[in-house]
Amino acid sequence: MRKALIARYLIPSAIVAGIVIACGEEDADAEAPPAPAPKVVVMNTSAEAWHGMTILVDGVPTCQVADLAPGGTVTVHDGACDTLNPAPVAAAEPAVVEPAPSAQPASAKAAPAPVASAEVKTSAASGGALHATTTVSGGVGPARRIGIVNEDSFSWSRCTVTLNGEWTYSMPRLAAGEHEGIMGVRFKSATGDTMTQNHQIHAVAVACAEGSGTFRPQ
Repeated sequence: MRKALIARYLIPSAIVAGIVIACGEEDADAEAPPAPAPKVVVMNTSAEAWHGMTILVDGVPTCQVADLAPGGTVTVHDGACDTLNPAPVAAAEPAVVEPAPSAQPASAKAAPAPVASAEVKTSAASGGALHATTTVSGGVGPARRIGIVNEDSFSWSRCTVTLNGEWTYSMPRLAAGEHEGIMGVRFKSATGDTMTQNHQIHAVAVACAEGSGTFRPQ
């Protein structure tokens, strides 16, 4: 003799569920062990979540499920209910789009850099042309004086003065607008000889750290 175990479940009619019922059997033999309680699986196969669901077994409320997501299951076994809802899928965060910089109106354009007013220069780039006035005083040979006036607006430094491309003199510095008178006896040749003869001076070359120039003495 066999007994059929019957499980009844109360689910709202608007909810579609998949139910799997496993039933045990027992023999009429009194010595046979009692059949295990049936295991019932309720699955939400709809596209919407179920809320406030009560499961009845043989008309007796067995468990209540607050929420059962689509695809979730409730397993009823030995009077206990185990609810399993699928893990929610995290929504992708929207990409942050930086706004493109707007073009500045014509009135907002940067003002041009101020132009410095003209000022007297205190130095010049190396290799520039120097401006000077040169003179040769009266006299004979080394007694003559070579005059040089710095006509530039900046000082000269580390200068060499050469007469007729042969006799030289080292002049440390000559400020703008200043005059320097150099005795002829201070000029020497490449061999160290002093300019002793009464040579006609036709060219005065000045080479400084700031530039150079060759002048005809007045």
